[in-house]
Amino acid sequence: MKKRLFFAILLDENLKNQIILYKKEIEKRYKKIPLKEAEEPHITILFLGYIEEEKIKEIIEIGEKIKKEFQPFQLSLKIIEFGPKNPYRLIWLKGEENKTLERLKERLEEELEKKNINFQKENRKIIPHITLFRIKKFSLYKNLLQKRVDISLEVKGFHLMESVLSPYGAKYYPLKEFIL
Repeated sequence: MKKRLFFAILLDENLKNQIILYKKEIEKRYKKIPLKEAEEPHITILFLGYIEEEKIKEIIEIGEKIKKEFQPFQLSLKIIEFGPKNPYRLIWLKGEENKTLERLKERLEEELEKKNINFQKENRKIIPHITLFRIKKFSLYKNLLQKRVDISLEVKGFHLMESVLSPYGAKYYPLKEFIL
């Protein structure tokens, strides 16, 4: 059986509470337009796609190996806006480019390739972000959203996550935590 997997940074309770306040503000602004709230806010490092269950043990071993190469690091989140590009699909809390996060993604990809684990490789730089809402029809939004924020997040680890899709949206389940 296959599972839909990804590596992600989970958020602490303080940041989750701050995000709830931002979401309420956005809902108030666009109260006449349906917004699909994103489940369990997180920052995706690397989406793997559908992976055979028997490969999970190897993927965990890769995470254990890679975590030893990194120290805790800072991520900066700077703006709430529509993203990633027109036609927009999200309202997100977007961060600044981060070389350590990029290197973490690259190292995970390298080790997955060495182990011949077939995953959905993306040939683009990682844009650190937290999805706040998914949107269907951007044309309904008459005024663009741009709110400057200044959030510093200390990344002390990352998780291997499972994403289970349903008609009501995705549910996320942590499978393994890797502490830096």
